[in-house]
Parts: sequence; structure tokens; C-alpha cells
Amino acid sequence: HLLMMVSPNYFGHPATGNFYSEVKYTDSPYVGAVGLIGIIFALFSRNKNRVFALVILIASIFYALPTFISEFIRSANLPFLSEVASMRVLWVSMFASSWLAAIGMEHILTRSVKLRQMWMSLFILGALFSFAWFETTTIPPVEFIKVAQRNMLLPTAMAAFSILFIASFVLIKKISPRILALALLAILSTELIRENIKYNTFFDKNLILSTTNMTQFLTNQGGQYRTL
Repeated sequence: HLLMMVSPNYFGHPATGNFYSEVKYTDSPYVGAVGLIGIIFALFSRNKNRVFALVILIASIFYALPTFISEFIRSANLPFLSEVASMRVLWVSMFASSWLAAIGMEHILTRSVKLRQMWMSLFILGALFSFAWFETTTIPPVEFIKVAQRNMLLPTAMAAFSILFIASFVLIKKISPRILALALLAILSTELIRENIKYNTFFDKNLILSTTNMTQFLTNQGGQYRTL
């Protein structure tokens, strides 16, 4: 299920009725293609918070997985820790991943990336996506293989465009950091808006934007007021 860090819809999507994972879709550890690349580049950063964020990420993933550490904590009846559901810990993983992604982006935009780090990051990213593509033929049931493969296309394309922009920025010194930041922001926004449109259609908006007597009363009042 950690393959959802590479592709959020690896196991399908609730809105299309083909989600078959035992993990709740909202517990997906995906931070975006740009975020994933940022995490990889953060490994080469000298930011003083890098090690701390990396420890949080590794520790939370170890707790979420059925390892001897997680089994010991659950059997020890420790306050709070023994009661936390494994998949809920992925929220901590997402927090650490976002932190590392920011550190990685800082490392890139400040032109601290050396050519050797660029090639190593490209190798790591390629290995992750190659593994994810290979597993589309082994992990999903036969009837969901095409679902996994189809849902790998967009993250792969987003990651390819992102790494292309970053590589151009590293190799061509005339490119402004602002241009790279805007390009990566556009890629990140495209993913976010697409997921927003796709996922929100799954819910009735009246569950959130409901009309009550109080909201109707406030709406009918004259003047310009802000209400919460």
C-alpha cells in the first residue's frame, strides 16, 4: 500500500467505484510528484532539520507496517501508541514527507544541487517508478491490473515533466528560480485540482454546505457582513 506514495490511485478510486484497497483512500501517503522528487533531493541537503524529518518518516512507516517494532508497541499496551491504528500513522508520514519535500525544494531553488546529486536523484526516481510499474502486474488482482496501469500514467508524466524542469534548471544557469518555482507550482496545482474535481463529485455538497434556519436568516439580512 506504500505504492500509493508513487500513485494515489494505484488501487483505484472511490469515485469510479474500483477502489479495492483495505486502506482508506483518505489515508493515502501521496504528496504529489513534485513532493516525491523534493523528498529525494532532500537526502542531499545540509538543512539541519533533514535528519529529524527523515527519522519521523522512517519511524512512522515502520510503525504502520507489520514489523517487530510495531507488534511490540501494540502488545506492550503503551498509552496512546498502542491504541493508534496503523494506517492513521501515515498522517505522520505525510507530515514528514511534506517537510522533507520543502527541504528538497529549497535545496533545488537555491542552486545547491550538484550534477552528481542530480543523476543520483534521477536514478532513485526511476527505480521507484520502475518498481511501481512492475508491481502493476503482480500485486493487483487480474481484473484490476489495467486500473493500476492506467492510474500510473499521470503520476509518471507529472514526475517526468518535473524532473525535466529541474534538470534544465540545474544545467542551464540562466533559468531563474522563479520560473522553475512557477513551473513546479503549475504541475502541483494540476494534480491537486484534478483530484479535487474527481473526489468531490463523490460526495453530496449539501453535507458540507448545508442550509439551516440560522444560515438562511443571516443570508436574508441586509448590509455587508461576514458570517462564520
